[in-house]
Amino acid sequence: MIKLINTTSAMTELMGDTARTVAAAGRDIVLTTSRSGAASIEGHYDEALSNLGVIDEIAQGEPADAYIIGCFGDPGMSNLMERLSHRLAVPDIDGVAAAVKFAEGIVGMGLRTSKVGDLAYPLPKAYAGKLPEYAPASLKLRKKYETSTLATAIGG
Repeated sequence: MIKLINTTSAMTELMGDTARTVAAAGRDIVLTTSRSGAASIEGHYDEALSNLGVIDEIAQGEPADAYIIGCFGDPGMSNLMERLSHRLAVPDIDGVAAAVKFAEGIVGMGLRTSKVGDLAYPLPKAYAGKLPEYAPASLKLRKKYETSTLATAIGG
């Protein structure tokens, strides 16, 4: 079981929706909103209040295989989770750090995100009417019979 903890119910639900889309089939994701904590940690008071809420939620119920804390990257929360990780023998993963390392790996391998289907980049189109002089040189039509050459160049 993975227990996801956050301080606002709306964000907890959004995080849960995302967690369920990427979790393995059959993985139990338990959503919980702590009874204390700020919507965002803006200072020491918010941090202390949020830490207490997280500790309370972790202490309740059966132990989880892993905990995901919504405000984990905030100062104080990472220290708390590191200590709890050792005490509870569960993974301690900072979501922001994990995302940054993932992005670095993709860039380091020379990969790019996929753009397919509705998210695909549009194919280049010939400029017509009053705009041809603004077209990139690779798309400018010099003569009408070059249309087929343009279509071949843009994969059409």
